[in-house]
Amino acid sequence: MEAKRRKVLADELPPHTEALNDDGVSYCRYGGVRRGQAPETLLAYVCNRFSYYGKEKWDEKIRNGCLTVNKKVVSGDFVLKGGMQIGLDTPRDEEPAVDLTFTLLDYHKHLSLIAVEKSGNIPVSPSGKYRKNTLSYEVQNVLRRNVWPAHRLDKETSGIVIMALTEEASSYINNLFSSNKVTKQYHAVLVGKLLKETVVDTPVLPLHTIKDEEYCRDCKPMKKIRMAVHPDGKACRTTFTPVAWTDELTLVRVHIEQGRTHQIRVHAESISHPILGDKVYGHGEGSEAQTLRWTTGVDEMVTPHGVIDRQLLHASRVEVDTGEGTWVVTSNYRQFFGRYECCTKLLE
Repeated sequence: MEAKRRKVLADELPPHTEALNDDGVSYCRYGGVRRGQAPETLLAYVCNRFSYYGKEKWDEKIRNGCLTVNKKVVSGDFVLKGGMQIGLDTPRDEEPAVDLTFTLLDYHKHLSLIAVEKSGNIPVSPSGKYRKNTLSYEVQNVLRRNVWPAHRLDKETSGIVIMALTEEASSYINNLFSSNKVTKQYHAVLVGKLLKETVVDTPVLPLHTIKDEEYCRDCKPMKKIRMAVHPDGKACRTTFTPVAWTDELTLVRVHIEQGRTHQIRVHAESISHPILGDKVYGHGEGSEAQTLRWTTGVDEMVTPHGVIDRQLLHASRVEVDTGEGTWVVTSNYRQFFGRYECCTKLLE
């Protein structure tokens, strides 16, 4: 019945007549160098600006024609000028492998919105090494129509993502998010036993903006991507409500206000109950003996609870207040957490 319902939903979508927006090519505008600085070559710029590849890899991509300047193939020693447009087109099979499966959960015809359920191994939008192996690119190409994600989930967070089918719908849903007309509920598996509802309202901010070296001392390897609880950060509030627990793990329902970057993950770490499988925030107190293991491009967390290949965080419910009613979308976290043996007792 579910497969039939998804087919009906897809068939209900209005016919698409426009060209697809996302051709898989990422563009950025070169801002130029400061007065007095030496001119910058294409190779030097991408090595400094996009450090996820080394010099040899970027040089190879330039020679293979994957990078363009003003839509023309150039050499690595091409000197850039302010305002030039740099394009990156990488073959999809050269990007890190992801789980491309998704489910169309619901379609709001009046608002031109769809709700999609993503796996725990795919980014929502292009970022870093991911350009075509993203949820937005895959949904666009499967449905053969343009989509605009209304919000993001981390690559390893599974669950509901709301997408707009028109630019007008995108603007509308973004305004609802900005005016707190959209509420989201998550479920997560935390390390340790949490027996009572816990509210965390400490502000958060990017770790790299903190000047106190002692504060950042233990997090330097991931300083660029981590968030941190800090009095100078932006206000936010997270409520963790225990649903089930064992002596070692707790299944919680999570409600957030504001929705800052990594809010749930950094707040969970701050109370010494990090999310199981979290490779960035899962190494502190309460998660002893957790280590990273890199295997054939797939990073796994080796924990006392077995090998965990993703953070166990799932966006399970979204409510959109349209002013004329509430659009409610749900996603079952059990099918995502149930594949891990350590969660069996939590899901009974």
